[in-house]
Amino acid sequence: MANGYSIHVAAHKSQKIGASKAPGAELAAVAMHEIAVGLGYTESVLLVDTQATTQKFKDELQRLAGKLHAGDILFVSLAGTGKALAESTDCPHAHDQGVNLFDDLLVDDEIYCRLSKITVNARVIVVADVCDGIHPTCPVDAFAPSGTFCGSSADTDCTNRDTCDRAGTCRANNEARGTTCSDGDACTTGDQCDGTGSCTGGTPTICPACELCRSDAGCVAAIDLACEPGVPGTSTLTISNNPGTANDELFFDWTGANPIAKTDFGSPLSLSDYQLCIYDDKAAPGEPHTLVYALSADAGGVCGRVPCWFDLRWPGFAGFLYYDNELTPDGVQLVLLEAGRAGKSQVSVTARGRNLGLVPHDSKVFFSQSNKVTAVLVANGAPKCFRAEFTRPWLKNLPSGYKDRS
Repeated sequence: MANGYSIHVAAHKSQKIGASKAPGAELAAVAMHEIAVGLGYTESVLLVDTQATTQKFKDELQRLAGKLHAGDILFVSLAGTGKALAESTDCPHAHDQGVNLFDDLLVDDEIYCRLSKITVNARVIVVADVCDGIHPTCPVDAFAPSGTFCGSSADTDCTNRDTCDRAGTCRANNEARGTTCSDGDACTTGDQCDGTGSCTGGTPTICPACELCRSDAGCVAAIDLACEPGVPGTSTLTISNNPGTANDELFFDWTGANPIAKTDFGSPLSLSDYQLCIYDDKAAPGEPHTLVYALSADAGGVCGRVPCWFDLRWPGFAGFLYYDNELTPDGVQLVLLEAGRAGKSQVSVTARGRNLGLVPHDSKVFFSQSNKVTAVLVANGAPKCFRAEFTRPWLKNLPSGYKDRS
């Protein structure tokens, strides 16, 4: 089996008077050495800085050459500054070149003469990266100036393009920890850089009543969401504004026109806060409808001594039930969420008592309803919302209450 041997020599500065410096030469030698080691060479010698003397190089070159057998490889690399020389007669082959090592100038004839004495059928590779430091096509080897672009070109809130540090290292330019940034999620505020180039989300956005946060848009009113429609003629909204606020009542019932899965209701036992949002069109034409009632049934929680929400798994029934006989905070007593095929899914809300805060539009009608009243049941974390629109003529619209079918 053939063996590989290599020697790599470079000095970034030389004791020889008038020799120019080559700050990056030793990096080149180290790179060549690592290549040889990575290729599994039997032995690789690295001579840099004060070890890179002419005599040490000659001795190691001769020693490695003496180990060669037929089929072996000898890899020699030199890096640094140097110059062209007048042709000598000791070992003529071409124009002489010299490379500055730590103590003196090494002439290529000295390498050629030693290699020419190898008698076995071995392969010899010589790579020289030597510049005079003067000619414009081969200037003095040096590290790139500080600020030179390198590495990653990413330029974000938390990181700038990588740059050289003038010492041969490409460094990341991350913004300091705590620097203001945007994580691209409209539902977080106070986002900050983490010091490693990433932006971490801050405090979750808290939207006003009957608005849900969307990562791409921020807080969006329930009436502006694309919600599931009901089966025409089956959804009802009934409001009773009875004498004494304790007797006030509201009922909303909706039957889905499309199939609704249980997962479409989100996770009301732990995450999804439900709200029934009722809009009247008291606003000017072309403006969003006015939110007049926002009734909440928050996720989880304990009502009395039992959980407010129940996961219903009866035969042939899949859904959730909310029950709060304390009617807090907005008077909601019951929310039923029932999954089912088209025409069979159902949601309903019952609310009672003074917490409802029922107030008629004026002394003549409960809702202004120049066009329509809209009811939307929504929850954060739920894939779907549920909507019914009640248009004129209404079944009832008096200060004492409202009733209509959609």
